[in-house]
Amino acid sequence: MTNRDQQDWYERLLANFTSQEQIHARMLEAIDESEDALRTGRMEQFVESCRRQQSCALSMQRLESDRLELIRGCGGGAADRNGIDTIIDGAPEELGVRIRETIDRLKPLVRQTRMRCAVIRNAVGSLSRHMGGLMQGVHGVLGRPGTYGRMGTMARENQLEFNVDLQS
Repeated sequence: MTNRDQQDWYERLLANFTSQEQIHARMLEAIDESEDALRTGRMEQFVESCRRQQSCALSMQRLESDRLELIRGCGGGAADRNGIDTIIDGAPEELGVRIRETIDRLKPLVRQTRMRCAVIRNAVGSLSRHMGGLMQGVHGVLGRPGTYGRMGTMARENQLEFNVDLQS
C-alpha cells in the first residue's frame, strides 16, 4: 500500500468513526424525544421517534459493517488482534491524533446508547407483560356469561339462567 493509499484508508476510517459519533448522538436525541413523548402522552411523536431510532440503528449497523470491511481490506488480521491502538500507531501523526480524539468521544456515546437502549428494552418488556396480565384478567371476567352488579362489576351470583322454547 502506497503512502497515498494509506492516507486515504486512514481518512476513510476517520470518516467512519465520525459518522458513528453523529449517528449515536442522533440516537440519544431520539431516545430523549421518545421518553418525553411517553411522559406527555403524545403518541404521534412517540411513533415518529421510534422510526428515527430504527433508522439510526440501521445506520449504526451499516457503519459497523463498513468499518469491519475497512479493517479487513487493510490486512486487518493484525489490527483485529491488536485493536485500535495498533491502527493509530501506524497512522500519520495528525490523522492518528484525530482518530484517537474521535474514538475518545465515540466510546461514551456508545456506552450511553447501549445503556439507554437496555433500559428501554426492559421497560417495554415489563409493560408488555403487565398489559398481557391485564388482558388475561379482562378476558377471564368478560369471557363468562353474567350480569352487572350494583357496583358496575360482573356479579356471578346474579346470573340469570333460562331456556326458551322456539318451536312452540
